[in-house]
Amino acid sequence: MSLPLPRVIRTSDDCTRAVEYATDLRLLPQVLSWTRTASRSTSPATVAAASAAATQMFTDAVDHARGPVRLVVTRHPDRSVDLAIMDHGRREDAPPPGGGMDQITGLASWGWYGDDERGHRVWARIRPSGTL
Repeated sequence: MSLPLPRVIRTSDDCTRAVEYATDLRLLPQVLSWTRTASRSTSPATVAAASAAATQMFTDAVDHARGPVRLVVTRHPDRSVDLAIMDHGRREDAPPPGGGMDQITGLASWGWYGDDERGHRVWARIRPSGTL
């Protein structure tokens, strides 16, 4: 069975990239490749941390979401990177304390918000110096 193709989302600036994926874990290699490419002008350590965070965020979204998952990567002038995953999961499906997102706490500051009607957004900020 072939993998569903991602859908690239137009953004208003050159520092932000967005793509929408089906909720299928077989797409994780594409998610990682796209995250590395979108964050490439930062340091190798920042790219590695962004890749680790994207892995956890996408895996959680596939486990908890309904419908497509949108991944947004924004590079900042200070060489930090923001990641966001938007999905149509229910609020009670948000990352629980002690869950998988706690594994990236040493790599990034992160949080989430949302509601049952619009889904939710999980975000992470990776700083180049390793400070949160």
